[in-house]
Amino acid sequence: MKNFTRPFSIVSVLSALLAGCTTPTTSGPGDDDPTPETPSQPSNPSTNPEPTPQACGIATPGQGASWSITDLDEAGSPLVAATDTATFLYGSRGVRVSTDGGDTFSRLETLPAGFFLRALAGSGGALFALGYQSEIGPRTYQSQDDGSTWTIVEALEGVSAQSLRASDDAVLADNYLWTAESGAFVALPNDNFVFVLASDGETSLGSPYGASFRTVDGQTWEEIADLANVLVSRFAIEGQLAVAVTDQSEVYRSLDAGATWAPVAFDKDQLGGIGDLMIHESQILFMTTKGVVRSSDALATAALEVEIPASFGSLFFEQARLAAGGGRVYLAGADLYRSADLGDSWSKAPKLIDATPFALASSGSYVLASTMDMKLHASEDAASYTEIPSSGFAMTDFATDGASHFLLMRSTPPGTIGYFADGSLLRLDDGATSFEPVTPPQQTYVVSFGEIHTHDGVLLLGAESSLLGGNAPSVIDGPGVYRSTDKGATWSLANEGLEPTGKNPSTYKNTYPAFVELASFGDEIFGGLADGKVVRSRDGGQSWERADAGLDDLGAAPVDSFTDAGGTLLASSRLLSRTLLRWDEGAGSWTAETPASLPEAPVAKLVSHGGYVFAALTRGEDASGGVFFSADAGKTWTDAGLGHGAVSLLVHHDGLLAGTDGDGLFQLALGPCE
Repeated sequence: MKNFTRPFSIVSVLSALLAGCTTPTTSGPGDDDPTPETPSQPSNPSTNPEPTPQACGIATPGQGASWSITDLDEAGSPLVAATDTATFLYGSRGVRVSTDGGDTFSRLETLPAGFFLRALAGSGGALFALGYQSEIGPRTYQSQDDGSTWTIVEALEGVSAQSLRASDDAVLADNYLWTAESGAFVALPNDNFVFVLASDGETSLGSPYGASFRTVDGQTWEEIADLANVLVSRFAIEGQLAVAVTDQSEVYRSLDAGATWAPVAFDKDQLGGIGDLMIHESQILFMTTKGVVRSSDALATAALEVEIPASFGSLFFEQARLAAGGGRVYLAGADLYRSADLGDSWSKAPKLIDATPFALASSGSYVLASTMDMKLHASEDAASYTEIPSSGFAMTDFATDGASHFLLMRSTPPGTIGYFADGSLLRLDDGATSFEPVTPPQQTYVVSFGEIHTHDGVLLLGAESSLLGGNAPSVIDGPGVYRSTDKGATWSLANEGLEPTGKNPSTYKNTYPAFVELASFGDEIFGGLADGKVVRSRDGGQSWERADAGLDDLGAAPVDSFTDAGGTLLASSRLLSRTLLRWDEGAGSWTAETPASLPEAPVAKLVSHGGYVFAALTRGEDASGGVFFSADAGKTWTDAGLGHGAVSLLVHHDGLLAGTDGDGLFQLALGPCE
């Protein structure tokens, strides 16, 4: 078990950055040169709203201000599919579509609600989506208009297919074959437990463990004698030319549509281990651990055309890395490569900006951003960023109090409770060039920390979960909130007034709901709890009292964002769509509001600056979300023109930074507050 109280590598790396030893840079789209390019502008700035009355000279959209985007290069290589008229990239961040050969991509939002995508495949003008439909089960959809509309593939209803494989004229969903000529999926025989790996619509090739089979009539399988006892993991076929690859990256070739086979030389040391292959217009293409390998003479020779070291990890399961359509061949690795001449030359597509910056912080001249792949990025100019090697830790919360700044570092992304407890603190003092580790109040294998806050020299640390010890699972409730008046040198529990939820069966001490947010409002501190309650402290966090009157009808949604809107306390919950909570100090209660000028989307974050309130809205079922601003303490709102669902907001040096849900980090210059 890790001892998280010890300093880890991020301390020295961040210290070097702050000392000026590292210059933040970012690679421009489609460019290996680390020199930053001019940030791109919104594709349709004319849709920015008209100007509204200014609170203090802030330049809002409609007065010439526009959003700029920064690429944080979130890890993860999407898979690729193509039709004759579109290119698709898909993975953990959803589906993107390009209709200009990969020059620009937009998010594909048309897949049916409740559908969890497993694979995409395109052939000719047809696109297929394989996955799981909530409350129904396995399902496959088909589109003839590049994903604008979808219909259910009736022949595959209830079929739990594991993969889609496409060629120029056919698509395989496990043992079901679709051809452009038939326009329908037809089941191939499952004799001998053959798992079909490739088809060109005329001949299909498959391989159970230790044997290979071929069918030309779609009715009966014949065993391939030349591949007896050969563990084939990949097939590709186009007319008379066929290729087989084993799990050891040995290569076999057939020149008679798979009837007979012979091994061919393939130098794994020079060319790499094979992960995916394709035959397209007589060109044989391999995706290997070193890049893309091509043979244009039926494997008499093969050459490494594009070198991409460590393109992927697992050889056996890395499919859908190659696709062809619309006269181009596509290779999806860490970047998207394209060839319009069957592999004679390749170009790198502009980088797909798909990071989700879920946490943002401002520390002096620096901006810090954490992305969902648990990477930390730093910038001195909020325009170009350096990835900070942080040993798998990312900043999940930040607090500043005068000359001291605190970072809460975790190894698990937001919204999750890890099996092992989590949470470490770092402190940076003004003028210092070194982040110092702060000793937590307990060993972090006993308790996790999810929230930090500073208030008039007091540091508060909210406990998120307790580990019960041994092999017992973690629980949401923790020991409460810890308080320090000496920058974390010493700690004490500050749970007076909090309502316990039970006893920790390991320590026999009270447990309390997790704090999901802490915020100051004048001399008071408000805290949102995981069970939907809100508490406040009037004595700097020493004691607490309930402050959640008026919230009973909200379904225990945790209040996870507060902001001081010019003397009015506003709050929100990311579980509630188009809902703001307004605190009435005199009545001691909240009022829920649903402003008509906000879309039907959850409010993820509220921040205030110069008399304005800014709200980040994530994507809702019927709305794209975005950033909205209000000049009247949240009564009416105007779209700030971002056009993407937002999950985080930060004001930094008269600029507004918005972290989007899979669309990168955007910045809007607000201008000085006069």
